[in-house]
Amino acid sequence: MHLLLALMYAMWLPLPIVLYRLLESDLLLVGAVFGFVYLILLVAGMVLQTGHLAYISQHNEDGAIKDSYINYMMATLSHPYEGLVNVFKCIWAVFLGITFFNNGEVLMAGLMFLFGLASFII
Repeated sequence: MHLLLALMYAMWLPLPIVLYRLLESDLLLVGAVFGFVYLILLVAGMVLQTGHLAYISQHNEDGAIKDSYINYMMATLSHPYEGLVNVFKCIWAVFLGITFFNNGEVLMAGLMFLFGLASFII
């Protein structure tokens, strides 16, 4: 599952650059950097989680690795890391919202602002 998610996010890597080129906003260049870093960090996180799950499934046939250690490692690779990655996503969404607002697309701007600010709260 995590490997499939990593592949999906890798396919999304051109998205920030394409949006920057389509909307032609210098402000969105900064947002595209945050979006690109967000997607790269997501791919890296999914690959790390995949590696951890593959290692555990191959080397724990005798039950030598305790479940508490397995859960600790997965929580370490998931919660704080994905929280940091979420900050990059929120910043990218705010820059997208500003760009959409400057282009007169108020509905999309509102959605991006709502998405970006709601993700900070959650």
